[in-house]
Amino acid sequence: MVKALVLDANILVRAVLGRRVLAILETHANRVHFLAPEIAFTDARLHLPDILVGRGLPRETVAPLIEDVLERLPELVTPVPHEVYADGEAEARRAWLQTTRQGPRCLVEGGPSS
Repeated sequence: MVKALVLDANILVRAVLGRRVLAILETHANRVHFLAPEIAFTDARLHLPDILVGRGLPRETVAPLIEDVLERLPELVTPVPHEVYADGEAEARRAWLQTTRQGPRCLVEGGPSS
């Protein structure tokens, strides 16, 4: 059975900035269907230039680097249009808020809170 995991913009940014996240995505892509809202790709494109310039890269080299990685990323992470999840978004946000109010829990079978 293939599992699915939804990623946020932070993970996409880490896939561009380093090797570890990209390597994890590549390693597990055949067993896990990675998904991310399209807005996460947009957010990554928006914030990455300043992050990379802040790390000392010349601004003129940043855009091609970002585009190179972000263009390849959808091979590993499926962009999901907002209309696919829009109807359930409010309910998911309420559930998330309820969960965060209860504090962290281990969702892995056999973990401390299972």
